[in-house]
Amino acid sequence: MTRLDGPAAAAAAARAAASARPTPGPAPILITGFEPFGGESTNPSSAAAERAVALLNDSGVPAVFLEVPCVFATAGSVVQAEAERIGARIVICAGLAGNRARISLERIAINLNDARIEDNAGAQPVDEEVLPGLPLAFATRLPVKRALRALNAARIPAELSFSAGSFVCNALFYYTLAKLPVGTPTGFVHVPLASEMGVDKQARALAIVARETVAALEESAAAGRVVDFRFAAGVES
Repeated sequence: MTRLDGPAAAAAAARAAASARPTPGPAPILITGFEPFGGESTNPSSAAAERAVALLNDSGVPAVFLEVPCVFATAGSVVQAEAERIGARIVICAGLAGNRARISLERIAINLNDARIEDNAGAQPVDEEVLPGLPLAFATRLPVKRALRALNAARIPAELSFSAGSFVCNALFYYTLAKLPVGTPTGFVHVPLASEMGVDKQARALAIVARETVAALEESAAAGRVVDFRFAAGVES
């Protein structure tokens, strides 16, 4: 039997140790919701996001929850920092739209802050850009049409939306699309009041959006192509 000594033995030991390490799993999905605002004591977007993360983790899909401050000045940077910290492969932000009764898959973020009420830091910007000098709008990087079909199949009321408003929800949506890597599927989902749709159903909806995004990524990778989710093309049609 050949005996290894010195550097050769050390190299062999290093190779053996490396082969014994578990194969790294996929990077986690980041799902965020907002803290309460406007004098309310709860925000269903945060509760739904947290429960969606639990559903995904229980099914073997790594996911992380983050509650976001309802503050124009910091919401985007807080999400960006967490996405970078965990190496998020997908970022799905959720917020409350109290005047809607369905899950709204947002398609367009605009470079405009125009607040009807103050945020939680007392700021109320009017006719200001989210990020000065950048384009008027960005399109979502989530496969929203595919997700809509899956939500319909699950009998969860849902719709495509072309306006995320001009409060902190839209500001976060725009900021993340501008700052996170183009290759990271990123987007925004509005949820209704809990009285219109229970938080458990909202959580299932967010988990479905996450799973459909994962499936779209895996299918495009298997086919050797990169899908531009901004438009109805490929797996998105």
